[in-house]
Amino acid sequence: MINAFHILFCRCLAVIFLCMLASCAAPPPTTMAPRPVVTPWTTVDVFYGTNRKATGEVGPNHVFGTQLGDLRYGVCQVTIPATHAPGEIERPEWYKFEFSEDPVKHVTIRTLRHLSRDEFATVFSVARQEMNTEDILIFIHGFSNTFDESVRRTGQLCYDLGFPGIAMTYSWPSQGAFSVANYYRDEDYVRQSIPYLKQFLLDVVRNADGARINIIAHSMGNRLMTRTIAEIEKEAPQAVFNQIILAAPDVDAKVFKENIFPRMAGKARHFTLYASSEDKALMASRVLHDQSRLGESGEFLTIVPGLDTIDSTGVDPSTLGHSYYSSTRTLLNDIHDLVIESVPPEKRYLRHVPGRPAAYWQMVFDSDE
Repeated sequence: MINAFHILFCRCLAVIFLCMLASCAAPPPTTMAPRPVVTPWTTVDVFYGTNRKATGEVGPNHVFGTQLGDLRYGVCQVTIPATHAPGEIERPEWYKFEFSEDPVKHVTIRTLRHLSRDEFATVFSVARQEMNTEDILIFIHGFSNTFDESVRRTGQLCYDLGFPGIAMTYSWPSQGAFSVANYYRDEDYVRQSIPYLKQFLLDVVRNADGARINIIAHSMGNRLMTRTIAEIEKEAPQAVFNQIILAAPDVDAKVFKENIFPRMAGKARHFTLYASSEDKALMASRVLHDQSRLGESGEFLTIVPGLDTIDSTGVDPSTLGHSYYSSTRTLLNDIHDLVIESVPPEKRYLRHVPGRPAAYWQMVFDSDE
């Protein structure tokens, strides 16, 4: 009797002991939701056309050089850091001990993919479908720009504008360095690049299937753009663009007014000119050519029926005062309202100036910008 009771007692103790062990054991593993991966940069796909000659190098920053070549197509992926400041193209700085690109800190070209003409049309069409967009923005750079600079600028510009569509750039063979000799060579290559840009634009028009195609050209790039649009007028009267923006154009004002713009009229729904009397680069060009430039304001301001002229004097505090279209919040905001919202000038943050003998617009800006 005692043995039976002892055995039962021991078994009870064993059960209690096992329960205590179970309560001290680690809980069964639970399924945790994966943490979202936060990438410290944003990517912008930039399609490109270029008539620069390939260098044979692999890296995206040096694929195309400064010599005249055949028309090439492709697409790049540009990274914009989370710390990006509007209007800036963050690059490695030696005084910060930065000697290589870092997408966490800098605007970089992450990938570059060459495409045939047919592949360009296919990839472009797929991108439009995936983005569900009817908007395209083409940027054409000016004097002293390299291929990689034009790609990064396009990525920065579209990112800062909040542009909801396809980003593109056309890069002609500028020498990418300041000198009088390079300026004259760039002028020559602009003239030789007209048929290449014309083919590129006609390809985009054909593949866009009625989408809204906007063009922003800067500085000397306006010589290429305006003459090309004039040529398209002869060969493809159906090619109508949406917004065409002439930013600080290094173009002969008299020639533009009398010979070029009459051939461009009707090729876009809207034309806008941004000019400034503080643009030192255009002052130098005026002296060099002995003729006022289209991008100058003040006594040289150009007003043409069918073209909205906006005096941007005072917006750009930089030394040259030549890149205000993409580096100041005021201009970025105005271009956003123009291109993305289709807001007419009388409803934007502009001051109407009557007279001279026709009316024009003046930028209203924050002096602390």
